[in-house]
Amino acid sequence: ARRRPGPARRAITPAWLVTAAAAAGVALLAAGWAAGSTLSGHPSPSPGASRSASTTGNSLAANGTSASPSTSPNPLGLGPVIGGGPPGGGGAQSGVPNIAVSQPTGDPHTIFVVRGEFWPQLTRLTITLVGVKTSRIHPVTDLMGNFNYAINQDHEFFRGYLPIGIYTVRVTGPDGRRAQARFQVLAHPAPPPG
Repeated sequence: ARRRPGPARRAITPAWLVTAAAAAGVALLAAGWAAGSTLSGHPSPSPGASRSASTTGNSLAANGTSASPSTSPNPLGLGPVIGGGPPGGGGAQSGVPNIAVSQPTGDPHTIFVVRGEFWPQLTRLTITLVGVKTSRIHPVTDLMGNFNYAINQDHEFFRGYLPIGIYTVRVTGPDGRRAQARFQVLAHPAPPPG
């Protein structure tokens, strides 16, 4: 004769076990956040901490103070880069006109894009490669005070590609406010063998 299975028993988990599992999950998330911040090279402030501008940074906000954290991600002071920090363009203070570049380095074929935030809306801006010349093209900000500009896309600075070197791009508004960022053009990489 076969036994008939009885009603299924539900396991009851003690409350202390549920609490311990939740605490372990929170600890793992915090450890992952800290590790990610360290590995990305962008130290993250603790929640609730405010970030103050430092005069040793590599990007000047429109009020002449630094718009980036005091720790530079590289020894050449390149950047800040788009997406390189918290919202606000490379770690800039919210509401302060600022700029960031698409990447800190590239070869002569790279299109370096400058993105600006918090500029007066519908304003014509002046773009200058410091020590080279001022562009004849004047981007206009949108209704949110943002703009994008591709450096030398129309060969406004150089007839060909960007020469090797370190460049500072400066954006100036009609009221004299300005911001700047740096990028480096490196030699072409060696072609793959074969």
